[in-house]
Formats: sequence, C-alpha cells, structure tokens
Amino acid sequence: MATIREISERTGVSIATVSKVLNGKYGVNAETRQLVMSAARELNYRPNLNARYLKSGRSQTLGIITEDLTVFNAPEIVDGIAAACDEAGYHYILGNLRFFKGYGNGPKDLNESTELVHGVVDEMLSKQVDGIIYIGCHSHVVVSLSDHSEPKFVCAYCTSLDSSIPSIIYDDKKAAFEATERLIRAGGRTIGMISGPSDSSHAYNRTRGHQEALFAHGVPYNPALTAVGDWG
Repeated sequence: MATIREISERTGVSIATVSKVLNGKYGVNAETRQLVMSAARELNYRPNLNARYLKSGRSQTLGIITEDLTVFNAPEIVDGIAAACDEAGYHYILGNLRFFKGYGNGPKDLNESTELVHGVVDEMLSKQVDGIIYIGCHSHVVVSLSDHSEPKFVCAYCTSLDSSIPSIIYDDKKAAFEATERLIRAGGRTIGMISGPSDSSHAYNRTRGHQEALFAHGVPYNPALTAVGDWG
C-alpha cells in the first residue's frame, strides 16, 4: 500500500501539501489537488485511520443508529447525514436496531430495549467514533443511550431523557400552521385535515397548528372536516 511520501515523490508535490489534499484541507489549488488524487488512485493509496486517530485523537468517523431504517423518514435522514459526511471528509458506521420490523414497533420490555441500544453504542465506541447520531422511529423520549460518559450524542426525530443531549426534531405545529395558512391566503375557507392516530404527539401538534391558523385568520374550525388516519 502506498504512503504519502511515495505520492509526494510521484507528483513532485511536498509531503505537507499531499497530506492537506488527502485530509480534505483547504489551501491547495485545483490542479495540484487533482494531481495528488490521481496519483493516490494509481498507487492504490489507503489512509491509515488508526494512525490518524492516534495522532489527532479523532477518527473522522461518526456512528449512526436508527431505531428502524425502514420507518418514515429514517432513510432520508441517514442520506442527509451521509451527504454531510462526504462533504466534510468523514466516514460513518450505520447500526439498525430494527425496532419496527424486528420487534413490532419496539421491544415491550424497557430493559431489553436499553440493552439493545447500549450494545450498538458499545460496538461503535470500540471503533473509536467521534460521535453518535441516534434516529428515532417517531418523536418520543429515549430513556438511556449509553452507560458511558464519553460519547457525544445528537438525537434526531426523538429527544433524550438526558437534557444535555441536543435534539433535532420536526416542528409539527408550525408546519401545520403554515400549510393551513397558505390555503387560507389562496382563498380557502373550508379546509379539511387528515390527522394521525389520537395517541400520536405528531398528530396532536399538527392538529393544534391547523386549528391555530384557522383561528388566527377568523376561519371557524369544523371538527367534521378532520379525519383520523393511521399513517397508512
């Protein structure tokens, strides 16, 4: 396997500049970058991720854990993370808990669920990931992501019982408000809504947003115009 020194000798580019290119750093012109990357491919260069981690303390690898990769928006969220990783020169490892397909919407026992999550987290930590993004099946509170203190977590489409872990979730209420308001401004006065199950927080917040938009524009809310669905 080729080394940075061999790429430098092949291209006549300094070792420092070759290192910049291979690590995705800025400050190298396009022609030199192309020259280095072409030589790296020709010489079958592969970065030594373990050496990089030992030197910098960072693996440039993120862990992605989905409660179920097949549910709702999980594929799109994963694809967005992958695109961001590609742009930043990061690698990623994907773990799929299969809560929906494998366990019928999740293990019924909280301890079993927690054990499954901790198992995947431990596996990712053993691979020296710099952080972990946890993607929920739906908006809910995740009781425990890890019994370790060191990993950096971000929750997507769910929140953590640990308030120090940031969460990125949809604003269902605002989205429904804006959708309803758009129809009103287009001249609509009789506006229906297909909601989700009554026990869903998403359905509740979307219905509230819909109602508040109607009230804000002086349009009466008619419950007969709201149908309850099952997301199917």
